[in-house]
Amino acid sequence: MSGKRIPHRGRWICISIADLTERPNPGPSPKCQHTPCPTGYGARAEWAEKMMKTHRQRRCPFCGLWAIWEKKSPRATRQAVSRALKGMTSDTPHTRKPGGRV
Repeated sequence: MSGKRIPHRGRWICISIADLTERPNPGPSPKCQHTPCPTGYGARAEWAEKMMKTHRQRRCPFCGLWAIWEKKSPRATRQAVSRALKGMTSDTPHTRKPGGRV
């Protein structure tokens, strides 16, 4: 078996020629239960932005992709929305005053 020595993080590692060839992505397993999402680039971006406010991502146990979305608790959702709104209404940057108040 032919291989090649390459430097990696201060050490030499040996890799086989098979590791250097490009392998096709087999795609998700039939066991995966990914959350369905829109197919268009713009539609998917808008969908993901909304989902991030109300859901959490979880790694798929079969393929390892972060493609499973689970609903957040109502309290976590309210806190995220209030933080976002507070950030949008502020016109001046926050600076600390000597008394420790913003």
